[in-house]
Amino acid sequence: MTPTATPPDSGGSVNYLYGYGWNDLPDYRRPIRPYTEARARKVFEAGGQLTIAAGPDLVEGDIPRYTLTIRREVQHVGVTTYTPGGSIERVLVYSGDVKGARPGELFLTEVVPYEYPDQDTYHGVTDHVGPMSYYEPTGYARLRVPGREPGVQPADQVDTVYEFRGLDLSTHWVPDLATWGDWDRLGLLEPDNVRLDPDRAEKVRRV
Repeated sequence: MTPTATPPDSGGSVNYLYGYGWNDLPDYRRPIRPYTEARARKVFEAGGQLTIAAGPDLVEGDIPRYTLTIRREVQHVGVTTYTPGGSIERVLVYSGDVKGARPGELFLTEVVPYEYPDQDTYHGVTDHVGPMSYYEPTGYARLRVPGREPGVQPADQVDTVYEFRGLDLSTHWVPDLATWGDWDRLGLLEPDNVRLDPDRAEKVRRV
């Protein structure tokens, strides 16, 4: 039986849990290799991998409002948000290791949503990924739409990739996450990413 968990937007003061990663399975909602705040700060300052889970009065077993995975040494930040039932809702990836990089800034390179039959039940991510958007500062982007042919096994589905060029992606730049405790700035940010319209694609291919 799935344990009862506090949903991500239930009020209360925000609490943060720290570790190398985060396990989002219903029976194991807790940091992977948990860190004390003091240890987490040292990892952050050294540039190692650190995951922060945030939520109102968050404790182990609860559903975070978001998790951040930061790897400062490679200028990477991943943001994961969750549905009320604890499923992964969306993953955002920011990177400073991109062509045309700007000092002190990160670029939103990936937006990966997940689609479920309902928001209040936990679902694994397998076969639930939605249209995936990938961006480069050069103005290039691609949209990958998973195949959903009835009666076709997941391994045999054919995805459709739409490619775009010449886009203005200036809204994808955000200040780097360089200050300890500045988690909510990216964790709660609704990104102003460019929406990719398949009807305006320059090239279409199936993979």
